[in-house]
Parts: sequence; C-alpha cells; structure tokens
Amino acid sequence: MKFGRHMARATAAGAALLATLTASAITAPTASAAPWDRCPENKFCIFQDMGYEGEIAYSSHNQPNLGWFNDRTSSYWNKTDHPIAIYMHANYGGILCYDIPAGGSDGHLDNPYNDNWSSFKAGYCEK
Repeated sequence: MKFGRHMARATAAGAALLATLTASAITAPTASAAPWDRCPENKFCIFQDMGYEGEIAYSSHNQPNLGWFNDRTSSYWNKTDHPIAIYMHANYGGILCYDIPAGGSDGHLDNPYNDNWSSFKAGYCEK
C-alpha cells in the first residue's frame, strides 16, 4: 500500500505543478520586441545581419563613409519620409547604387547588395 500512497501524493504533486505551470503560462510576460523595432522613427537603419539582427547603425543625415559598418550591411529599414540612395563605395561612388523608397525595408539582401554598401544619402541614385 505504500506504493499507492506515494503514487497518490505524486499525482497530487504533479497536478499542483501542472496548475502552477499553466497559471504561469497565462501570465507570462509578452515576447520581446521584434529586431526591426530597434530602428528609431525618422532614421535610416542598417543591420549587420539578415533579419534585422546583429549590430545596428542609423542616421537621419547623409553618410559619405559608413566607417566600421563599411561592407557589413545585410538588411535595412528606411523609416524616413524620403528615398535613400545607397552606394557601393565611400563618397557616393562605385558601380552599384540602390534606391530605397521612403518606408522601404528588406530583411534579406541578396548579392550583389549584401555586405557591399559604403555610403548613403537622401534622394535617388545619380544615373
């Protein structure tokens, strides 16, 4: 009969634990913010990794040189009210230029754009 008493206690303890876990799950805190939420309003944000992950840099001003972020952009979000032209080389140079509309974003840059940006400015690419 000892087995039966222990089993009853174990079953009661298991039911209490399940009730506690269920209550905890109901009152659990909300999930953390999405990675792109780190981009402030009225800024152009670039992310080191795809999916808006990794290091972030942002500005509301033209950037002729991305410095340590040079050739490290894998996703972006333009939270400004104007287009952004992003260039392959510093000082708005190079054979690649990409126009990003106001409000535009891309969480997964493909080649040749992934990890190939060195400067950006407001407006469109100069053709």
